[in-house]
Amino acid sequence: MTRSARAVHAAKLVELRAWYLAGLRPKLTEAVGSGTVPAPAAAALDRRLRDFLDLADEPREEAA
Repeated sequence: MTRSARAVHAAKLVELRAWYLAGLRPKLTEAVGSGTVPAPAAAALDRRLRDFLDLADEPREEAA
């Protein structure tokens, strides 16, 4: 992978992480709170996305 390709890859990963943390994750938490999504399913999805996006060091929310 070239230097410019690595830079594009890194930028896209940062964008995906931000989208998950600021966009999807709060909505998932709301869905759990309203009973639309079961908490265990939300927690499983959160775990998989954190692994995929390498977010192990980010703080977790209790509801998700």
